[in-house]
Amino acid sequence: MPKIAVIYGSSRHNGTGDRVVNHFKKVASTIKDAEIKFLTVRDYDLPFFDDDVPLMVPDRQLTGNAQKWVEDVKDADGYLIITPEYNRSIPEVLKNGIDYLGYEIKGKPVKIVSYSINMAGGAKAATALVDMLHMLNAVALPTNTALSKAQEWLNADGSFNQDADGYKYNVETAQNAFQEIIYYANALKDSPYQK
Repeated sequence: MPKIAVIYGSSRHNGTGDRVVNHFKKVASTIKDAEIKFLTVRDYDLPFFDDDVPLMVPDRQLTGNAQKWVEDVKDADGYLIITPEYNRSIPEVLKNGIDYLGYEIKGKPVKIVSYSINMAGGAKAATALVDMLHMLNAVALPTNTALSKAQEWLNADGSFNQDADGYKYNVETAQNAFQEIIYYANALKDSPYQK
């Protein structure tokens, strides 16, 4: 059974992203063919990355929260990254978390779920993130999931606001995203290219 880490990359509390994450947690509780854990980057309180040792050196020495973050990420077979779009890119807290990673995600699949309060659904954030993942030799899945106006169709607890039109288009979005990353995590789990 693959281990999937859902990485939430917003620095904001009680925003639209929390609704999205709560929704994905509800769906994750129904999934039986993967072990799913949620990692919120801001909770690690990472200092800005300034390590002199290259990221791809396996025996680099990190301490404290940075070491915990890297170990938690390394433990997974695949990733589902949930990110908002800030100024046509990803939030600095997520970028900083990614800056700590190197070989830990090499050859592993990543599904991107972006969201925004407008119709774009955070598509520019997803595009920026794909380039970063390629640099780290992660396998960015071919399609991203963009959630438009999520604050309208998701309640604070992650349940659907059935009075909003948008929820109809997103009933199976989280389920499909999980099934896609689980499929790729299984397919790539024993890949010789993860070494």
